[in-house]
Amino acid sequence: MRRSLLPALAAIAVTVAACGSGEDADAAAPTPTPPAEGTPAASTGEAAPLLSDLEAQRNERGNVPRQLGELAGVRPGGAPGAAPQAAIRVEQIVVDPECESEEVPVNGRFVALEMSVLTTPDLDPRVPMSFTEERFSVLAPDGTSITTEDSNASDCLDPEVFVPNMRFPAGVEYRGWLVLDVPVGSGTVVYSPPGATGGWEWQF
Repeated sequence: MRRSLLPALAAIAVTVAACGSGEDADAAAPTPTPPAEGTPAASTGEAAPLLSDLEAQRNERGNVPRQLGELAGVRPGGAPGAAPQAAIRVEQIVVDPECESEEVPVNGRFVALEMSVLTTPDLDPRVPMSFTEERFSVLAPDGTSITTEDSNASDCLDPEVFVPNMRFPAGVEYRGWLVLDVPVGSGTVVYSPPGATGGWEWQF
């Protein structure tokens, strides 16, 4: 059964500080604006405790497991020893989302991630950070790494609702979607920051 993302898409441009964690995702909301506009991140202070993530226990794959809704600190450029100047939070993972187009996944299943990207006031906007499809991979339930060279995942949703591929400014929060095209309906999503050794992972 395909799950519609329309109620959640309507809330993309709303900051966490404004909507609160308990707001009903199905509540009426304005038409989404492009995530590239960003919003001031009153919650960027949440990124400060992520300094402890640098010493977090990594698993056998060298990644730090996270739960949905938990922040993961990102070092700009993967610089060793650098304090996180940004954070990523996977809000939800939807398997077989209802696409806005009639595209059929090339590899079998679309997996949609709703994400928040927060940058601290200390972020150097000249440092590139990437949250594109190429930075994410999927592990099958048996741990096998899935490589998908061919994908039409970007055609599933309106481009305006995707997390932007850009140089992020300091002190803002972006919220948007990323869609992966994979042959499995369960497994582990892995995010590998540019230049970093290891990354973060979420089960779905």
